[in-house]
Amino acid sequence: MARFRRYSRPAFAFVLPLLLCGSLSAADVYEVHCRPHQVGDVTGQETALKLDLKIKVMQFGQLIDSTAQGVDRRQSHRTEVLATNAHGASRVRVVYSKAQQTIASEGQTVDTKQEPVTGKTYHVERVGEELVVTDANGQQPSDEEIKFIVGNFQFLGRPNPLWEFLDGRQFTINERVVVPDHLAGQLLGMSGGVDKPEDLGMTLTEVREIQGRRCGIFKIDFTARSSEGNMMSMKIDGSMALDLATGRAVEVGLSGPVALNETRGPKEGRYDVNTTGKLELAIRATGGQQR
Repeated sequence: MARFRRYSRPAFAFVLPLLLCGSLSAADVYEVHCRPHQVGDVTGQETALKLDLKIKVMQFGQLIDSTAQGVDRRQSHRTEVLATNAHGASRVRVVYSKAQQTIASEGQTVDTKQEPVTGKTYHVERVGEELVVTDANGQQPSDEEIKFIVGNFQFLGRPNPLWEFLDGRQFTINERVVVPDHLAGQLLGMSGGVDKPEDLGMTLTEVREIQGRRCGIFKIDFTARSSEGNMMSMKIDGSMALDLATGRAVEVGLSGPVALNETRGPKEGRYDVNTTGKLELAIRATGGQQR
């Protein structure tokens, strides 16, 4: 029986730098300027990530197992900036009001797990190349909690990978701009040659007000393939709304097909696991205040 395995969250990591980056407009031309977070800024974020997968196990050309599985991750947290460095926020207080994962098999829920960060408060600080995480009492949390939080705040206190590309860049309506591969890899959370983005495009489609903010609406499209060890591919499309005053993401919606083909087992009994499905990601800023 094929088992559901935890997948990395490349699409999840794609929007993290965008929350730290602003735009000025002149007629139908929009020039981007980044505004780093300041001490006292408070922001909220709700995230929903859904994967619906069909898994087939083949051996010697024969189908030996087939199943449908899915995962639904929901997260909501509030972040307050406590300190900054030259790159923006370097120390924050984060409160997780929700963090759960539901796994389903053949359309039926089989497990719902509350992540260990649920209902808890943490301090996260960039110290050199490391992220230091402590709980509300100044104690070190569990390894599982630290891993979860580091995944959310990997860009804290570091140069924003979008800044050098977007800062000062002008956009016109319906212009598609291709993000360089080395930046796309950082934006999608891909490193170490595991997955290589082939094309990541941003197209400004309109400017409108969302939640009282004047936002640029960008169409996002990208493809990516693995480079070693397996054959993974994804083709994702969607949209992203950027607050033109700060450059921060207000809403993000991405979806598209994903596929993963792997060969497992010993040499004399190898078998192929073919996984296909759809990924859906939605992120919404829940307001907050900025100084």
